[in-house]
Amino acid sequence: MPISDHDQHYTCPTCSWTHTVPDSIDNKCLDTHTWLCNTCPHPVHIMIRDDHGRRCLVQRVRAQLLESGDEILYDAGNGMTPAHVRTSAKATAKGHAGQWSLSLSGPHTLMVPPFRYFNRILPA
Repeated sequence: MPISDHDQHYTCPTCSWTHTVPDSIDNKCLDTHTWLCNTCPHPVHIMIRDDHGRRCLVQRVRAQLLESGDEILYDAGNGMTPAHVRTSAKATAKGHAGQWSLSLSGPHTLMVPPFRYFNRILPA
């Protein structure tokens, strides 16, 4: 997942650095391929704004690390969509070898690569 137009700022809660302008990210601090701090290496917190202007604190995590009960924001093709993860498991359906199955509120099921990143909403 690349840097998003929805991103407002990035913070490492362990190292206490913050970058408020996405264009000025110092890649020495943030690995934008793993969304980990390059110093500690813990997950970075990201303040994003959804399509309705609401701000939300998230971590970018791989599909295979999402758990039942997680709340996520993802691009469903029509903007940032909130969803509740009902189940997260290796896909077993025929024709989906190597994929990850996410059953979401709605009801929607996504079949995605296990390494695809999603915005997991952090508790307020």
